[in-house]
Amino acid sequence: MNGVSVLQIAREQFYSLAPPSIARPGLAWLQLVWLVLSGLVGLAFGFTAPTRDPGASILAANAVFTALSVTMAMFFWPRAINMKADARFSATDERWHVYRLTTQLFWTVLVGILATGLAVIQLVIPDRLALWFGVVELELTSTVIQALSVGLTVYQVLLLAQSVFRLYAATYWMPRA
Repeated sequence: MNGVSVLQIAREQFYSLAPPSIARPGLAWLQLVWLVLSGLVGLAFGFTAPTRDPGASILAANAVFTALSVTMAMFFWPRAINMKADARFSATDERWHVYRLTTQLFWTVLVGILATGLAVIQLVIPDRLALWFGVVELELTSTVIQALSVGLTVYQVLLLAQSVFRLYAATYWMPRA
């Protein structure tokens, strides 16, 4: 049995191997645009950091978004396995819709886990970071982690939006059960 690594999921998310009838082969420019857009939102947040800590709100948003992406993955997973077992479906290009959605959902879950972890770290910063590591620039460190957390949350929302469209495309092309 071959294992799947995080790097393989990232590669399949950012570099399409799908045939031209399904998607443009090669680098997925939209994914890069979304990363840049999310980074810019995080950077803007960092420069206009609010006076109150938004950590709890970001954590709640990440928890909801991650739960939604996990639910979508759990909903679609059995159907994807059944489709891979269907010889008629496996011989068509439409199978790539299923593969792309599966990759998209797992990438969204991984981004959500990372964003939630950063949000938890963000909640710990004011109390413990200075004590544990002797960080002098606590305000700057907190702002940078908040900006990263906000940027990842924006990226996660964009991935969820794309997941909904890919879910529609994949279920549209699936044979009727």
